[in-house]
Amino acid sequence: MHLRSARVYAEVAEIDRAHHHEARYWADRERRKAEEIKRTGVHEGPGRTVRV
Repeated sequence: MHLRSARVYAEVAEIDRAHHHEARYWADRERRKAEEIKRTGVHEGPGRTVRV
């Protein structure tokens, strides 16, 4: 899910130049989140922690 979001944000960054930096930030954030989940096996969300 996070990697898919990262790809979408990266595409938006290239298309919508007015929001390039914002979209790149979110792409990087989503990519880091996916890497963290892969590394730890833990997905945290509002009020929950799930081991995947």
